[in-house]
Amino acid sequence: MLFGLSVCASAADIIKLVVKEERASCTGVAPQTCFQVKYKNSKDWELFYSNISGFNYKPGYRYVILVTRTKRENVPADASIYTYKLKKVLRKHKMSVKS
Repeated sequence: MLFGLSVCASAADIIKLVVKEERASCTGVAPQTCFQVKYKNSKDWELFYSNISGFNYKPGYRYVILVTRTKRENVPADASIYTYKLKKVLRKHKMSVKS
């Protein structure tokens, strides 16, 4: 019987993110640059430390995207408990440069 060896599928959520037109300096395991995002009810930009698989980000554009967020199992201490994969770009808007 192989029933005990079956793998449970991880629960995945689809979430909408607004991605700011510029990245910000942040420190995860090491200094890096992070996306700045707003979630559904966010008023302030938040640092987003993870990668979004399939997302072809270009500075200067503000994006509204749908991503699939999947909870990982056996997560290393220095990694996100989620993986993110682009589902769809809803909007891509060129932002004016501030002087």
